[in-house]
Amino acid sequence: MNYERILNYLAPCGLDCGRCADYRNGEIKELSLKLLSKLGNYSKVAKIKSNKLPVFENYFHFETILTSFSKASCSGVYSTNINSQM
Repeated sequence: MNYERILNYLAPCGLDCGRCADYRNGEIKELSLKLLSKLGNYSKVAKIKSNKLPVFENYFHFETILTSFSKASCSGVYSTNINSQM
């Protein structure tokens, strides 16, 4: 990758767009989609597990964040479709 192309994906904050949770072509979105798919309807299991492991009472929050990551739509900091949630 040449220097100019790298600059196109390096945000002013120093973050590489490909590592940003809001970037539509990023690994976080890709992995979030895969994990949601693999988990399927795990909320039923989480409810059962929460009886012995209270941390699973918060599974809904985890799933909500993961779903948000899977819907990333920013096309990069220097594009016209910026999705800044900060």
